Amino acid sequence: MQIKKLPKSELDVMKSIWKLGDGVSSKEVVEAMEEKNGWKRTTTLTLLSRLAEKGFIEANTDIVKRMVNEGHVVGNHTYNHPNMAQTAEENPEQFIKELAITEDTFKNLVGTEMDKVLRFPEGTFSECAMDYANEMGYKCIFWSFAYKDWNAEWNDKDYALDWMKTYSHNGAIYLLHGVNKANADALDEFITYMDSEGYRFDVVTNLN
Repeated sequence: MQIKKLPKSELDVMKSIWKLGDGVSSKEVVEAMEEKNGWKRTTTLTLLSRLAEKGFIEANTDIVKRMVNEGHVVGNHTYNHPNMAQTAEENPEQFIKELAITEDTFKNLVGTEMDKVLRFPEGTFSECAMDYANEMGYKCIFWSFAYKDWNAEWNDKDYALDWMKTYSHNGAIYLLHGVNKANADALDEFITYMDSEGYRFDVVTNLN
């Protein structure tokens, strides 16, 4: 299948996810986006909302507002990062609270509703968990690419780039953790490579 390429100016970071850790700051990730790609509208950014309790949204409200204003998808990843399959079975009220408190925190600080997309913590889900999420209006999103980048010690740009390129494919959803600086360092070269291969980036809400 021939994929129409977006103009280079339209290319952006595929999926940058902030997660608990000190390996890289949100500021560094944003700088990586701007340097190469001009912070355009073509990607999906999933904000790990659990960082609200660490003051992430409060400390980065302007960045989050900018994400919303420029058309990025900002999704829910729960407030405390629990096993949501287990939570759905054992404590349905807490399941609902995990999503609702994140929504409320986002709305209170950003001034708009959070996009109704959900990535389950650690990808742990069940039919029951998906039913609850769907009842709350969420579309559950899973990834098709991941590697051990949540470990900040795996902080090698070439290693990260090799994984990203080797496992690229049509419809790929990349799970990239901000805790690992190698991801931010590799984005420039990776996006250039994907562009040369004829791929384009889009938001997950446009996926069928």
